[in-house]
Amino acid sequence: MARLRAKIARPPVPHALGYRMPAEWEPHLATWLAWPHEKTDWPGKFEPIPWVYADIVRNLSRVERVRILVRDAAMKRSAREILKKSDVNLAAVDFYLAPTDRGWIRDFGPIFVRDADGDTGITNWRFNGWAKYDNSKRDDAATSKLLPRLKILSWAPVHRDRRVVLEGGAERWIGEKATVSHSRTGEVARMTGAIVDISDLKRAEAALDSAEARLERARHAKSVLHSHLRRPAVFRR
Repeated sequence: MARLRAKIARPPVPHALGYRMPAEWEPHLATWLAWPHEKTDWPGKFEPIPWVYADIVRNLSRVERVRILVRDAAMKRSAREILKKSDVNLAAVDFYLAPTDRGWIRDFGPIFVRDADGDTGITNWRFNGWAKYDNSKRDDAATSKLLPRLKILSWAPVHRDRRVVLEGGAERWIGEKATVSHSRTGEVARMTGAIVDISDLKRAEAALDSAEARLERARHAKSVLHSHLRRPAVFRR
């Protein structure tokens, strides 16, 4: 069986085709969100949450596209009504039907990679609900639901014929084909299809500190931009 597996040609990993994971501060085409609906994530505080999301979308929609995951047509209508009442530029908003368990798309959503020609692909990792929640199957399936509409290359990383688990929000994408974990364990994942263990913790922490400094500068620039665009939120119910 092992010999048979060795003979099976596996598809090239993204790096082999010239794709890389852009740094967080590089230009992008859109911001992805999943419309909030799981009330237990905000115990006793859920009522204003959709309006908070609408305010985020209102600011984003003035400068870039916003792509929002919704469970079904009814949730799309509800979200669209809230966005409209919040003075969102709806011409810059795209809705995607993809049921989710929760709204934390940074952790379970598609992770995009790009090649030197600007072509985009998707890495579709397994999401296990932070090894905490039993109801995470819809979150895990969300990226696969998007693929038919996006119509771009995709890869589902596997190890020993099992999908690899990755919590997207636990990584800092620093460019140059590497990512550094928030946990500062020194584990660096390279877009070669392998995980490389870095024994020199200082080197890993230096890379993370440099990335955090650049990310902070990018956040400051974004804050300055938003300060010019910001005005009191319009909530008309």
